[in-house]
Amino acid sequence: MSSLPNDEKVEGQEEGTADDPNHIDPRLLFPMKRARVSAVGTTYWDFIQLIAPRFDPDKTWESKDAVDAWCLKCNKRVTYQCGDSSGVRYHVRIRHEDHLQKMEMFSNGGDFNDSTPKKRKLSSSSSYKAGFVPTCDLYDEYLDTARVPTVAWRSFGGIKQFYGPVVTVKCFEDNSRVKELVETDGKGSVLVVDGGASMRCALLGDMLAIKAQENNWAGILIHGCVRDVAALSKVKLGVMALGSTPRKSKRNGEGQSQLSVRLGDVECRPNDLVFCDLDGVLILTAEQAREREQKAHEVSHSVSL
Repeated sequence: MSSLPNDEKVEGQEEGTADDPNHIDPRLLFPMKRARVSAVGTTYWDFIQLIAPRFDPDKTWESKDAVDAWCLKCNKRVTYQCGDSSGVRYHVRIRHEDHLQKMEMFSNGGDFNDSTPKKRKLSSSSSYKAGFVPTCDLYDEYLDTARVPTVAWRSFGGIKQFYGPVVTVKCFEDNSRVKELVETDGKGSVLVVDGGASMRCALLGDMLAIKAQENNWAGILIHGCVRDVAALSKVKLGVMALGSTPRKSKRNGEGQSQLSVRLGDVECRPNDLVFCDLDGVLILTAEQAREREQKAHEVSHSVSL
């Protein structure tokens, strides 16, 4: 890929950074270096490269440094974290099925022109788990069988895309139950708080967000307000809410947890699977989540060595 001269800037993007989700400076792209021949990585990464956090001509970037991946075929950002390439695999499966079919034949020693490739047996010992998928890609797959709240969410946390099984809280201008839950082990869950869309006070600030980060919560989704916005942006936690206010909530021990709640025009239930990013929020049922895990498992292992 050609490089841009140092004094040339990609339109709509800050010079030498990876902040713009719709454009990419070619100087930020680098290949997955440790993909093995005939392994899943080789064929999944044929036209997908990693995105460096910034332009530095003197540095050799590694996969652990990447902030995301980029598909050269469709000029689209693809979710990637070091050690978790499930977003890349999902993108190839949904957007480039023809390449996936060739990849399966190649991984099994078949010819690319062979129309009847042999599939590998699934490994019963696998611990593969599907990872984050952008909400737009999920909607294209599930359409209206997925729930998308018609709510104008804003992102406040230091993590801009997150997902996990739902733990619910229903409260109104009292964050006692929120405080109790973030002090427990979240186990990768997303705390969904139905605050009745109140804009009068905040149900979350930076101290509770830090506590949630420390206790393994993937994120917090508040149908209401937050505060300490500048500090929240530095916390490595997904946080989405309707808005912000400096006024804190009362704490009188009110609120309920693990019951169905309303987020605008949709219902959200405990153990649903919620995905959040800059495009919004999408909710799958527990059954849809299980089916998705199984499909991702099958795709991953049908092409593994």
